[in-house]
Amino acid sequence: MSGNDKVVEIQKAAQKPRPTAKKTGGGGGVGGGKSSGNRDKFGKYCIKNGCLYLVKIDRDGNEVEVLLVNITAKITEYVMLKNGLEEVGEWHIQGWRSNGSPLPLAKVADSVFSQGQSNWLNPKWGPNVILEPGATTIKHIRAAIQYYSATDGDVPVRSVYQCSGWERIDDQWHFLHGAGAITAQGLIESVEVDLPGNLAKYQLPPPLAGADLKAALASALQLPGVCPGKPQVGAALLCMALRAPLNECLDTDFVLFLHGLTGSRKSSVAKLALGFHGLGFTPRGERNRGFPGNWLSSPKAVPMQCFLAKDTVFIADDLKYTGGRSDDDLIKTANDLIMQIGNGSGRDTLTADRRLRNGQRSRCTLICTGEDTPKTQSTFARMLTMEITRDDVDERSLTALQIASDAGQFAGLMSAYLQWLAANLDRLKSEFPALVVQLADSETARPLSVSHPRAPGIYASLVAAVEIFSEFLQECDLMTFVEINAFQAEIESALQLAFEGQRTYQDDQDPCLRFVELIQTALASGDAHLPDKNTQEAPKVRPHACGWGRSGPGSEDYTPNGKRIGWFDPPKAPHSAKVYLLPDAAFEVAQSIAGRQRQPFFGGNAKSLWRMMMHRGFIEGEENKAESRPFKRKTIDGISQRILALDAGHLLPAGSEEKS
Repeated sequence: MSGNDKVVEIQKAAQKPRPTAKKTGGGGGVGGGKSSGNRDKFGKYCIKNGCLYLVKIDRDGNEVEVLLVNITAKITEYVMLKNGLEEVGEWHIQGWRSNGSPLPLAKVADSVFSQGQSNWLNPKWGPNVILEPGATTIKHIRAAIQYYSATDGDVPVRSVYQCSGWERIDDQWHFLHGAGAITAQGLIESVEVDLPGNLAKYQLPPPLAGADLKAALASALQLPGVCPGKPQVGAALLCMALRAPLNECLDTDFVLFLHGLTGSRKSSVAKLALGFHGLGFTPRGERNRGFPGNWLSSPKAVPMQCFLAKDTVFIADDLKYTGGRSDDDLIKTANDLIMQIGNGSGRDTLTADRRLRNGQRSRCTLICTGEDTPKTQSTFARMLTMEITRDDVDERSLTALQIASDAGQFAGLMSAYLQWLAANLDRLKSEFPALVVQLADSETARPLSVSHPRAPGIYASLVAAVEIFSEFLQECDLMTFVEINAFQAEIESALQLAFEGQRTYQDDQDPCLRFVELIQTALASGDAHLPDKNTQEAPKVRPHACGWGRSGPGSEDYTPNGKRIGWFDPPKAPHSAKVYLLPDAAFEVAQSIAGRQRQPFFGGNAKSLWRMMMHRGFIEGEENKAESRPFKRKTIDGISQRILALDAGHLLPAGSEEKS
């Protein structure tokens, strides 16, 4: 007899108890009476009239039944929810009302059910479930349900995974996805994976083989042609798709960022990489929908999604600033996430008992799209950034690739690659990181550091992924040795083009150059001025560039604009003109203008900026010191001032502008 039939049989056979003098049960609630009628006892509990009772012994040695709740319930299974960071238990409990009608299946967190401190029955089953009063009633209900469930044997236990990616199960590598897992034997649907929200669309088909696999490979190799004039775009997307499942061997510590104006097709192009990891993202007629994440989500949502989307390509779509205060949170979220990925870190926390809990670091390979880009130089150093315009995209090529993706060719190819990886992953966990280091130190990669110091590592990480994929192609006889060499050369050449434009992005966010631009803006817009060091009046050379304007139409006099932020020291042969800035005043004005533009230019403190500018040659450091310092002392108008000395050529426009 099944558990459910047993409950119904007990309820049918139950008789109403004869009226007795009720006794206070104490601790477990009030109600009940001496044992009577047909009942089913387990431990010190019983079911009677379809309700759960506590059975107590009174002073005379008689059993007294104390009502706990007007239902019965049984545990159907205990589920372990695993996401790679923590394992959380969940009790699945079936309930019945006293008349035998079933209640909905209740899923109760282990922390709620086991601790027995709060009433979980009414939130799950509604107001018609009545718990008797008493401080320990809920604890007795928990124990009664467990005892009753044990009458049918041990409670079944099963595991459900709430993340994608590699997991070692029964000493075999499984690549988890929304439809099961890929192993060395192929697709296994018995592994339960429950991905939240749009992550559930990460579903892979059975691995392709034979002619179908070769056709899928041929389609995938057309990716560099999606932007014929910029083959680096498609090449980078293909590399990111191939790099993602190797995160188990070495995390991807950079982000691919595609930016462009509305209508540039950047999202459509980026989504081609997503087609390798999820059939659910490319239904026909919805090619521009269904991204796993977007920047409109709450600040904590995208980092959590990047944690759960383990070993896959994750796309955070449409970074766009509105110019309002909401941009501050958006900028911080984007910068923090990219910095965490670049640093391979998460935000560690403390538990209630002061134990360290590891943070949720990103475990995906992240591709971002947007009309705007993040705002700091250190963030750009952790990105491979490319711009896309509508003219860059070949519509016929894009359509052909979308059709191939919709047909499951990319996902089927990835399944076949994952099947091969599952059999080789233990070896690659040591070989792949060593290959990345070797390639980063190669003659091809080292010169890329002129764009930014991390460029050789990013290049090596992508090329190494192509080499591992090429090993798969060779072992599976999908391409000849000559074809593989040509494929690798094409990808490497395209990636080298990608890094040629990275220096521009770095310079745009260079805090030293940015500070100079902001001071120039302040002087030109009337927010600041520089008087002559000797006369404290308008400089005879370049007064307008120093922030002075005519007092009125036809006037010969000059009036200072805005705040004084330093002095102009006219040229003296053989020395060129100098500018002496007051550190605090200059920094305040620069920050003020950047704030009005909602584009903060420097996240650190002013002293760090001055040292950076000194080492870059913008500021003349103090001489004859064991440790060079950016500040100097100058006596100006009879007062010793702490100043920053700059060559005027760094700050003021070229050319002379004499007072008439």
